[in-house]
Amino acid sequence: MTVAAITVGGAPGGNYVEADVATYVSIGHFPAVILSGYLAVFAILGLICLLAYLRELISAEPGRRLAASIFWGIGLFDVWLIRRGPKTGAPLARLPS
Repeated sequence: MTVAAITVGGAPGGNYVEADVATYVSIGHFPAVILSGYLAVFAILGLICLLAYLRELISAEPGRRLAASIFWGIGLFDVWLIRRGPKTGAPLARLPS
């Protein structure tokens, strides 16, 4: 789903011309941006569901509750980092090298 969200969003990158950027920020591109945002949210929800399933799979054996809890915590932290990435990536990209 994440790949689909990125593809639908169609953000210009790499070597592009000014016309591509103008098309990207135009109002006609807005529905694609909204759709890609929803696809990204569903991808995150799918990841959380996968983590919940794997946690139950790990904790099925007696004595592995701690491992399941650690897995769940690390997994949710990863999900938080994935959603946080775009918010921190842009300011970091503007830092002087």
